[in-house]
Amino acid sequence: MTIQMDDAGYGSLLGPTFIGAYRPETGEFVYDAVDLDFFRGPIFQEGAYLREATRAARGLLARLQAPSSEPVQLCTGNIFDDVANGIDHPVERVKIDGPLQDAIERVQQQYLLGLGVPIDGIEPSAEHFRVCLDWVMVDFKARERHVKTGWGKWASKWRPIVLARLARKRKAERRSHAHGPSVAAKSAE
Repeated sequence: MTIQMDDAGYGSLLGPTFIGAYRPETGEFVYDAVDLDFFRGPIFQEGAYLREATRAARGLLARLQAPSSEPVQLCTGNIFDDVANGIDHPVERVKIDGPLQDAIERVQQQYLLGLGVPIDGIEPSAEHFRVCLDWVMVDFKARERHVKTGWGKWASKWRPIVLARLARKRKAERRSHAHGPSVAAKSAE
């Protein structure tokens, strides 16, 4: 028997990263999450998310009651770099697809849908990122807490873009209120 491990959400703008383990021979699937807090602030810069992924992987192996002789196929994503050396199993780094990838991506999608992100049917892609970013912009003050702010691009590129767009929107709204009701509204009176 073999255990496969894959992640979902590592590159996503929002939420935790989910780690899934799957035993193809029996169809057993279990998952855990590397909490969003590990992708924010100094803890992210220190790489604590890598150690947390190892903790999650060990827990998943325990839940599957995997003997240390059972081989583990790890996704090649760098969130598993510490896992490869942190578990007492033979490890092979491979590209994961099929049932495990589908299952763990469904977990992440359900998480995002639970937040209210209109992501149903959108695969991880540039469009996925845009939908997540647009969702954050609708209520930036309340929703930024769901963003993986530790990524350098958030602070250097995306947050300034969001703030600039929101400032333009507020300015346009102030202008429209300063000019009173629109011509269409006046003619309806």
